[in-house]
Amino acid sequence: MEELGHSLPKKKRKLISKILLVLGGIIIISLLVAGGFFSYQYWILQKTFGSQKAALEESRRLAAEVGKFMLLPANEVPTIATVNDTKKLKGQDFFKNAQNGDKILIYTNAREAILYRPQAHLIISVAPINVGGDQPSQATVARLGLRNGTDSTGLTYKVEGDIQKAFPGANIALRDQAKRYDYATTIVIPLTDPAKGAAADLAKALNATVGTLPAGETKPTDIDVLVILGKDRI
Repeated sequence: MEELGHSLPKKKRKLISKILLVLGGIIIISLLVAGGFFSYQYWILQKTFGSQKAALEESRRLAAEVGKFMLLPANEVPTIATVNDTKKLKGQDFFKNAQNGDKILIYTNAREAILYRPQAHLIISVAPINVGGDQPSQATVARLGLRNGTDSTGLTYKVEGDIQKAFPGANIALRDQAKRYDYATTIVIPLTDPAKGAAADLAKALNATVGTLPAGETKPTDIDVLVILGKDRI
């Protein structure tokens, strides 16, 4: 090869060198573009699933804390909810000694709920789920958002009354207007994996369907379940 290189005319050797440089540049740029694409895809995945991962980590962390004081249901990660307004929970024995900031660990399969105070490392109350009318349910303790998907004024307040009848003390933390006004049916949207149980309970009570956030709608912050109200609730 070395003898062949020397035997080529000087102009041809320069041309070959330029071609090799160009090919090398193309390969490097291709690698950089591919790397940037995969980095972007990774960022999108992190953004999409970051909140769900954080919720799962909190569930496991709190379960580990409570597990130091009592035997917990095996092979189940609890749904976690936070007590934000004890005034809305008055009259319910389970929340009799609750304080704002307390955590509720809900074991759906084991049908058990635990009220826990992280700051004091104290178990406040333990109760079965849905055994008796005054026991907590996931829909009662989740942070709910109501979004009006129609042009009917005051629909969120009307439906709030229906939800409070089905789940006394339900925490309605958001009322706003959807981007569209033509939703025909009501959609119940769990915004985190642990909130799927609450979404299912709400959908059943409202005769609605569980779905995903429609295109164009913004995802609210600090909300577990978003209910987009359709014309079927008018």
